[in-house]
Amino acid sequence: MAYQSDVQRITRALNWIGAGALGSGIMVVVWALWWTRGVDDFRTAVIVAALGFGLPSLVALTLAWLLDPLLDADRVSIAAPVSGSAGSDKNPPPHRFGFYDWPAIFRYSAAIVVVGLSAGLRIWLHPVLGDSVPYITFFLGVALAAWIGGFGPSALAVALSIAIAWHWTLQSSSDVPPYQLAHVVSIGVFAATALAIGVITAAMRATAAEAERLSAVTQVRNAELQSIEAELRRERDRIKVTLDAIDDAVITTDTDGCITFLNPSAERLTGWRLRDAHGVPLSKVMELVDEKSRARVALPMVRRRPDAARGAMQSVMLIDRNGKQHPIEDSAVPIVSAEGDPIGHIVVFRDVTRARRAQAALQESEERFRVAADSAPVLIWMSNSTKACDYFNRQWLEFTGRTLEQELGNGWAQGVHPDDLPQCLTTYNAAFDARQPFKMEYRLRRFDGEYRWVLDDGVPRFAPDGTFVGYIGACMDISDQKKARALSTLPVE
Repeated sequence: MAYQSDVQRITRALNWIGAGALGSGIMVVVWALWWTRGVDDFRTAVIVAALGFGLPSLVALTLAWLLDPLLDADRVSIAAPVSGSAGSDKNPPPHRFGFYDWPAIFRYSAAIVVVGLSAGLRIWLHPVLGDSVPYITFFLGVALAAWIGGFGPSALAVALSIAIAWHWTLQSSSDVPPYQLAHVVSIGVFAATALAIGVITAAMRATAAEAERLSAVTQVRNAELQSIEAELRRERDRIKVTLDAIDDAVITTDTDGCITFLNPSAERLTGWRLRDAHGVPLSKVMELVDEKSRARVALPMVRRRPDAARGAMQSVMLIDRNGKQHPIEDSAVPIVSAEGDPIGHIVVFRDVTRARRAQAALQESEERFRVAADSAPVLIWMSNSTKACDYFNRQWLEFTGRTLEQELGNGWAQGVHPDDLPQCLTTYNAAFDARQPFKMEYRLRRFDGEYRWVLDDGVPRFAPDGTFVGYIGACMDISDQKKARALSTLPVE
């Protein structure tokens, strides 16, 4: 993080400056022990070491100590990032704050320029200020250098300001006479104060840059969250529209079995509106009984098991809120979260009243057909879409003397005369593939073993939707007619 690296650089520089100033003060004291003359000179040297070097060292080390907890907090935040934010911070958005992106040479050059401007301003104000407060304009220069370039340029500004102040106040003296002690002390105080201003301004600059970066990250995350929320709303709307459009009734529950959603079909069958059923136990909305015994039936999620027979569901009756009964088929599956934890159930059911009526009508129609076919004086057969025969009427079975099981599939071909079978199959297959009616004659073995000539008429069958479902055919015994035609062709003697 940029903020963490800035704080780290500031803290490291403060430690170096504090250690350097402290070392310089110690060197001044050591020098005074060997080279000063008299107690007054030694006392002056100690004061210079304490205030000129010791005070800046104390300020620098104190500021470094104050900034160190911020650096530790940043280390902790990096070592243990907030869950879910690692991916977002991997490529943080670039931040622009003031002169933060200036190259180093420009930032340090700017520090030199502002110190020069501060010196020029002080010279310009000298007629007004005189020799009092000689460093007043340099504080502004140090603060501006810290804001433009950070702590490094501000430290350079402090060093240049001290050099200029030293030249102004000490007039390039080679020694430190007692009457210039106040100037030395003022330089030390200025160094400590300017250093503190530089550190505080640089820290404020780094904090402002970090605040802008966090603001940019927050904006990106808010935009992502808004996009996710919009997509979730669209997905929820799509699911709701889909559930509202299907004919099956759908109910969802939470882990406690309380209802969280009903689609319109479920509202229609149960008699409950969603606003009334929300949070109500499913057992109260879906009152199920056995159609025959009238005993209470468990909810579908209780009855659900892999080997459950589908037909068993047809005996379940749903009693709606108004007491009306509906025969239904139902099923239930658990709702599982992305982590694999169950979060509820989804129950799907449908009213099978129409299906039962249609099934009953179909069975009745098939029964009427079988009665009519068994009563007809012809041999009737039916085949499915695979060419295999799946029905023979009673007359056919009585004529051949075989059972229905023996005739099903291609078993009927065993009764066709061997000489007629190839042509019979060729005609049947060609007409079947072309979906065209056919008519053919062949000999079919009767129950007494005699082969009788039959005329077979076959037509294709189609479902109401136009789907081809097979053939139906009727055979008539024409043996007597063929004999009569043969006798009529004989010459009369």
